[in-house]
Amino acid sequence: MSSIRDPLPELRADDETVRKKVSGDQSSSVVIIRGADAEAALQQNDKLALELNAAVKQGEVKGYASLNNLLWSEHTQSMNRKFLDAQGPSLIRRMSSSFDAAGVEASALEPVKSNQFIHPDKYLRLTDLRDSELGSLVDLFDARNDGTVLLTYLEHVNDAKALEDRVAAVDGAFWFRQHESLDIAWRQLGYETTRAAIFGLILISLITIGGFRKGRLVAVALGPPVLGSLGTLGLLGLMGIEFGPIHGLGLMFVIALGADYGVMLASHNRDIGPTALSILMAYLSTLLSFGALGLSSYPLLKSFGMTIAIGATFAILLLPLSDLLNHKRAEGNFES
Repeated sequence: MSSIRDPLPELRADDETVRKKVSGDQSSSVVIIRGADAEAALQQNDKLALELNAAVKQGEVKGYASLNNLLWSEHTQSMNRKFLDAQGPSLIRRMSSSFDAAGVEASALEPVKSNQFIHPDKYLRLTDLRDSELGSLVDLFDARNDGTVLLTYLEHVNDAKALEDRVAAVDGAFWFRQHESLDIAWRQLGYETTRAAIFGLILISLITIGGFRKGRLVAVALGPPVLGSLGTLGLLGLMGIEFGPIHGLGLMFVIALGADYGVMLASHNRDIGPTALSILMAYLSTLLSFGALGLSSYPLLKSFGMTIAIGATFAILLLPLSDLLNHKRAEGNFES
């Protein structure tokens, strides 16, 4: 997929530069958290952050960017508040000692001693961040703008298997890996195009058999699409080109072209001159239009155009053989 998306080295370099400016060193791996509501999603996001912190310490991932750095769930905030309430005196004594050692006025701890910095019944919520100057930053992590789908961006994954197990341990978490997902989709598209080409060839065969009924005419009509497709696949293999979905789309075009040439020859075999000229003009127009795409520097267009050019050429080169077999059989039947 990378060779198809990045056709030229200079374009690939430009793409990497833009990606680095936009997302820094973050990779294309994203962990998606889904929740019934914003609070449920934030609770799972807190659990994910704990797993990722452990992963960073173990070197499984270099780092991550998450909404957890800005906002915890109300459940986590409540737990921390209870901890402060229980450990408050001990914490204040240690803070006072640290302040005294640093030469800081002890009066700075007065709000902490009286708990004036914490409202007893109020928690920081996602809506509070959205109404603040951090609203645009929150949008990077909140996919639906309602808090039910949260994104965490991973940076340079080193141990995919270990990290996958950590993500799987969090309910509602899904690790989306762009390159792997695209490769899977690309292979699936390849299977679908191959299946469509086979079904198309079968359908053309049935229509041809039903239309001509005579074995020799059916052979003449089906010779170019069948042999042209096989020749295309063989030549691509000899050239060391891996067959992909784009080649499959081109192959379907080749099957249609070959069937068109074969049907024209089988239907007008008694008047070969005008028929041959018509087929030749159809071939040249195809070669100069779709086939010319094979000269493109963009891999998708090049693969499509090359497949059509090779297939159409095989199909038209095999036409004289089909016509020869047709006339030989006809002569043999006439002599008998």
